[in-house]
Amino acid sequence: MLMGNIKQAIKWLEIVNTRVMHDAGILAMLGSLHAKCDDEPKALHYYSESHRVYPTNMDITSWLGAFYVKNEVYEKAMPFFNLAAKIEPSEVT
Repeated sequence: MLMGNIKQAIKWLEIVNTRVMHDAGILAMLGSLHAKCDDEPKALHYYSESHRVYPTNMDITSWLGAFYVKNEVYEKAMPFFNLAAKIEPSEVT
């Protein structure tokens, strides 16, 4: 039942996204929902777009860095961790 609600939410947010393009919050929500559905390619797409629009969001920056580490693409992960260190220098994680 819950998965059906997520699919419905994705459908409506994608409609909203076509009308309000480049909204970092909507893009992040779509990324999060696709991640919950284990659709990593779409999650990566929407999180990357959200990051492009609003690059100082720590949650998105962290997710992208962790995604690339998980997939062993360390050279792509490093810029996200470097950015995170600049955004929140006192945060050790």
